[in-house]
Amino acid sequence: MQIINDRFSQKSSNTEHDRKPQEQSAGGTDVSFFTSLFEGSHPTSTISAKPEGSLLLTEASKHLSNSRDGFAKIIRSTKKGIDVEAIGNYPRELHNAQLTTQLMVKCLAKTTQCIDKISNMQS
Repeated sequence: MQIINDRFSQKSSNTEHDRKPQEQSAGGTDVSFFTSLFEGSHPTSTISAKPEGSLLLTEASKHLSNSRDGFAKIIRSTKKGIDVEAIGNYPRELHNAQLTTQLMVKCLAKTTQCIDKISNMQS
């Protein structure tokens, strides 16, 4: 196998002239980015608090309430007669409720910690 056209094997002193100049260097890009930030050409928008966090907690608490009601139904169904399917679902539902409770407690603790840090930074 023969290589017919190889750029590296050709000896030429015009290698610097063959290269295309970069349109803008990385430093120039950074400078223009930060300059545009300082100029304030973009209007600042006010940040509004969205109630998404409270909706998530509300949905999670509704899920726990539904789980509690489901546990009550499973327990009531065992008093009437043995329902194998209901008893089989009980451990899974109990595990899901326990994990949901632990997750909610952890999220609430982290949220409280973040609010505490923010309030300490502002004072």
